Amino acid sequence: MLLRSVTALVLAPAVVGLTLYLPTHWYSLVLLLPVLLGMAEWNRLTVRSPRALAVSAPAMGLVAVWLSGFPVALWGICLAASGLWLYCLFALCRNRMAGMPGSTAGFLSGWYCLLAAWAGLVLLHQQPLQGPAVATAVLAVVWAADTFAYLVGKGIGKRKLVPDLSPNKTVEGLAGGLLGAGMTAWGLSAYWLQFPAATHWYWMVAGLLAAVASVVGDLFQSRLKRVAGLKNSGNLLPGHGGVLDRIDGIIAAVPVFAVLWVGLP
Repeated sequence: MLLRSVTALVLAPAVVGLTLYLPTHWYSLVLLLPVLLGMAEWNRLTVRSPRALAVSAPAMGLVAVWLSGFPVALWGICLAASGLWLYCLFALCRNRMAGMPGSTAGFLSGWYCLLAAWAGLVLLHQQPLQGPAVATAVLAVVWAADTFAYLVGKGIGKRKLVPDLSPNKTVEGLAGGLLGAGMTAWGLSAYWLQFPAATHWYWMVAGLLAAVASVVGDLFQSRLKRVAGLKNSGNLLPGHGGVLDRIDGIIAAVPVFAVLWVGLP
């Protein structure tokens, strides 16, 4: 727990500072680092092919650099990814998550999901009205959902949420995570972003839907790790595991929020 907290205290201010103060062009390039690290871990969870990684990583970089100047393309990528996460939600509700594709299909879906998360953050960041602040706030909402879910689940969690995929997640933790996300979204809107009333309530709805998506992303990663027979996606981050273990919720939440917040550019 201590190691986990120390890592978070080091990483969170760095991420917030880069998101708030870097110009979008440089921000989009810096974002490629966790994306490429995430691809390496996704490769480890699925095809375990150095050749696939050697081909796909440069392709990801080239595609991302080219896409950064086309907001409509970024929004379209987020829309398609949102459809994928909606499918995952339905599969989860119908207890069919275990039947989702693995191996090559799993690696390709990971490539796209990571690209979509990158696209969503870049799209939010480049918006003329508080773009960097909104991108930062979305990350904070997802972090709050994850943190509150962990604390509530650890403290009072009893009823298992999806024991076949993630035995430590509970219904109480899910409720606590969504409550924490809602409280964080409300506080950020009221006291930092200072949205007008209509925008405030739309922000709240979009933030809560993003929090729900983050849970689906977390469970999807749990499924990949279970199929691969691994506890963590990697060991780069002390107390957290790998990069994917830290950003699994963000991967799903950001494209969903970006589609709702930006609309068709």
